[in-house]
Amino acid sequence: VSLGLIVAAMFMQLQNRYLRGINTGLDYEGIAMARMGGELRGSKAFEERVVQSPLVEEVGYSERPLGLTNLHSQWGRELRGTTILFAADVVSWNLPRMLGVELLDGDYFTETDARREGCYHYLFNEAAAREFGLSMQESLNERGWGGEARLTGIARDFNYGSLHAAVGPMAMVLVGKESGLDNRLQTAYFKIKGDPYAAVEHIRRAAAEIDPAYPVDLQFFDAAFDALYRKELKVTTLITVFSLLAVVLSLVGVFGLVVFETQYRRKEIGIRKVMGATVAEILAMFNRSFVRLVLICFVVAAPLAWYGVREWLGTFAYRTPIYWWVFAVSLLIVLAITLATVTIQSWRAATANPVEAFKTE
Repeated sequence: VSLGLIVAAMFMQLQNRYLRGINTGLDYEGIAMARMGGELRGSKAFEERVVQSPLVEEVGYSERPLGLTNLHSQWGRELRGTTILFAADVVSWNLPRMLGVELLDGDYFTETDARREGCYHYLFNEAAAREFGLSMQESLNERGWGGEARLTGIARDFNYGSLHAAVGPMAMVLVGKESGLDNRLQTAYFKIKGDPYAAVEHIRRAAAEIDPAYPVDLQFFDAAFDALYRKELKVTTLITVFSLLAVVLSLVGVFGLVVFETQYRRKEIGIRKVMGATVAEILAMFNRSFVRLVLICFVVAAPLAWYGVREWLGTFAYRTPIYWWVFAVSLLIVLAITLATVTIQSWRAATANPVEAFKTE
């Protein structure tokens, strides 16, 4: 159990570190976000008041939080006589550039595009371009695209959902409106420069002026991303604690076995010492049997731990490899603890005067 739990704890630590170091393709630096509701949703006045402060560089919007949820609309459209399916999020014209979405071809949306009434502008990702064979010469004016439709650009793949899911075909969609905003844009992003606390207070004051009844719950994008995988971090902590408890219980068991064996074999130890056995040889005799036990446990635990780790990592689209050295390290840890315990507890019997052993017999 100790071996299995140590392996699980180490792989969970590796996976959490891997997730936090992965490049999602989105730039979270200095981005705060909040859900818009009440009079704030689609309010141009709110946006104008927010950007009056030099602490807020610009404001962008999306239908759902990009990079934080797998709940995205699935759109079906006709392309070259075939129905294609892709995830879609309606966004403001400046959001792709604001979040650092990298273009492979075409251009970002423009403010002029946002004012083009009844026109749908599409920024597809690389996965969609590969699967549907899209290029910038593609005409989207087929049935079901919604009014006038334009392919504005093709972006490099980014993680628009959580890292539990792989990147699939996706489009950021700009719906042309005279105001430049859409009531479907429920999530606001604020590009902050300078003091973040002062910027957050300014945004809250601006929101209260427009709709005092709707408090704005602001959080920074990197903190929200970290919170998304906090569940895995909590599970990792629990597994680590249980690993330590299992090791302690193993030590208690080993301690009891060593005490029993040294008492049971006192006469044998005395005879061996009289026949010329050294302390090191007696300690090695005790350690050999426990090393065999640990190796047998490892043969049983390693395949079970590998299977459990593989199944858990399978819930992530992006995961750390199953390294062989993690199993070796867990074996070395348990071996070192076992050998240290056996040696310390056997030392007294190995160094005792053999005459004392014969007297008690």
